[in-house]
Amino acid sequence: MPPANTRFTPRACIESVICTALCHRILQLTDGQTASEKAILSTKLQKHRGEAIRQLTALLANSEEQTSDATLASVLTLLLAEIQQTFSPDWQRHSEGATAIIAMRGGLGELVFSRPWLRDLLRYYVMCVFHFLLSLFSPLASLPFFFFVFCPQAYMDAASRSSAPPPPPPSPFPPLSASST
Repeated sequence: MPPANTRFTPRACIESVICTALCHRILQLTDGQTASEKAILSTKLQKHRGEAIRQLTALLANSEEQTSDATLASVLTLLLAEIQQTFSPDWQRHSEGATAIIAMRGGLGELVFSRPWLRDLLRYYVMCVFHFLLSLFSPLASLPFFFFVFCPQAYMDAASRSSAPPPPPPSPFPPLSASST
């Protein structure tokens, strides 16, 4: 995002990004660093998380903003922060909220092509949520890697440029033989 456009970024998104940065910093702490530093960062994380939720609640309370781009971006950003933090089951509520807003806006395909500024958030939403949900079922654990093939087509090759996928785990299924195709 160009720096000039950051003034238009919803406050809930900004607070969620701060949460992501603080969580990353907490995860980078080593054993040699003090517990008080972790406590200070954790307190800041909770403060910004609370503010993100307050700002998002205000957007959702406004009938004109409930399904707006700002609200959807705020829900998705908070969802991704919650997934990163993994200490809260709230990500499921945020995922359900994002899914409901996406459905009310015409579906994922409609948003991907009509709202280019939401593509990155939607791409990460698809990859993170599907990967997390599908990895719960070990036979399907390699299925999320399908999305690395799908996403470049759906997102005009942006997915392949933004992250290199890790190598897929071994498939639990036997390879298809030429005679079975």
